[in-house]
Amino acid sequence: MYGNSHAAKASLLSFYPARASQLMQHLVTRNQSEHLIADWREQQMVKFIFSLTYNVDELLHGFNQKRIWKLAWAGRNLLELAIWVEYCNFSPANAKQFRDDSSRDLLGTGRSIQKQVELSVGKPNAERHKAMNELVKMVDDQFGVSDLGDDYTKVVEAATSLGRKNDFAHANKLLSKYAHPTAISLNSSLPSSAEFDAGFRDMFLSEGAEYATRAITLLKDEIVRIYPPEDV
Repeated sequence: MYGNSHAAKASLLSFYPARASQLMQHLVTRNQSEHLIADWREQQMVKFIFSLTYNVDELLHGFNQKRIWKLAWAGRNLLELAIWVEYCNFSPANAKQFRDDSSRDLLGTGRSIQKQVELSVGKPNAERHKAMNELVKMVDDQFGVSDLGDDYTKVVEAATSLGRKNDFAHANKLLSKYAHPTAISLNSSLPSSAEFDAGFRDMFLSEGAEYATRAITLLKDEIVRIYPPEDV
């Protein structure tokens, strides 16, 4: 039922952080001179690699510290990152959609803050309204996104389009039970639960390693397809 923690660690350390950093440097160096990848797509890939590396580090720390909630949180992040990497690799349109969604997320955050202020003071705030208009203009100028609705692609929709809906749903549900402050995660945060949770920690580490290695391999395949290396 549970994974092999030694194999999972070895798999992660074979990619992160050294080879992931090497891959990122290969992408940036080659694209600076040959520019076969649009700047926004290069930055998207770079941010994927940074985020994967960070969450792998959190995953390993969570395992070493016997903190199952930290393992679940990092594992769930890696699950979603693996979906987004595959989704963006699938087509330029998907990659552009995901990039544009970042602007919609930013605007959604701004609107939430604006609404929170209105609810707390009982009336619209002129300063917040001005700041929101400036944010809308900045997004339009920087991202070229004129459709500023909240209709962004959800990760479950991306997973469904890739034929991974069931796998994603089951893994996400289990990881979320421990990543969120649910009854089971609160009980598992007790020191006395460390040994009871050992099998689940092994499983979460192994699953996180699978997502992280799949994601970095997909990125590598896409990058070397465009920029074949001598040694990456």
